[in-house]
Amino acid sequence: MKATFKKPDAPNRDYFVPHYGEDDDMITTKEHIAASEKEHKHEMKATFDKPKSHPMNYFVPNFGEDIDIRASKKNTMFAEKVMDHTLEASFDKPAAPKRDYFVPHFGEEEEITDAKENIVNAEKSLKHEWEPKRDGDGSWNLPNELTAEYGNYKNEQGLAIKTLVQTDSNINTASDPICSSAGCTQYNHGGKKLGYDINYPVPNFG
Repeated sequence: MKATFKKPDAPNRDYFVPHYGEDDDMITTKEHIAASEKEHKHEMKATFDKPKSHPMNYFVPNFGEDIDIRASKKNTMFAEKVMDHTLEASFDKPAAPKRDYFVPHFGEEEEITDAKENIVNAEKSLKHEWEPKRDGDGSWNLPNELTAEYGNYKNEQGLAIKTLVQTDSNINTASDPICSSAGCTQYNHGGKKLGYDINYPVPNFG
């Protein structure tokens, strides 16, 4: 492939185009138009002339205030009375929001405190100090599914892929804690007839 800024050659024009007859979709469309015109007794005429102007300034009867408007006014008056405040709508530019006001400090949030404690415990358990770094945009560079920097590891297709969830090696997925190692035998109930035969032979006719 070669790239160039040279002006391309003009495309071919006025070349021979064979005519294979009218398209089937056009034939079908014309048939449908003719059938509809016959059914509705009206001939469809297409034109590019400027259409006539639609009616304007005509009489519109007034049947009274809409019930939704009436209900909205009633609800607004009720809310103003309850809140002891009159609703005033305006299109003026609103005042700037308050800034640099006092914000009380109630201490460190519990989840932040727990997170710090868990990090310290993990570092102590793994004998590794976690030192996350920021990138050029100020965002933290944290481990993802393609990094092998922290956590547990497993080898998949020759790549060390980190897992941040408990693996099957840490839990017993094949054992039901309700049952013993001999099976679920502690809840055997007395047999009850089903009222119909089961496990009967079925002949095979091929």
